[in-house]
Amino acid sequence: MLSVQLAAMTLNVEAGFVDDDAYFLPCKCTIAELLEDAEASLALYPNTPSGHAQRDEQATLKNWLDQLNNGARVIPATPCTRTFY
Repeated sequence: MLSVQLAAMTLNVEAGFVDDDAYFLPCKCTIAELLEDAEASLALYPNTPSGHAQRDEQATLKNWLDQLNNGARVIPATPCTRTFY
């Protein structure tokens, strides 16, 4: 499922729905860094059956991407504009 969540977030970024420079607190990284970590993990370990040493790490990456794909809050890279009257 990590590859599914990775693909969905990549499409969200490419479509402009998500700013990959935004910071995601649970992973203590930007969305771009999270995408890179997930891609690297899948490249090194494309198959992680139950009991595999990397399964927990990939599950964590999958859960973070799932949260983001379902509207988790992020810290924007640039502050939003505020107008004072």
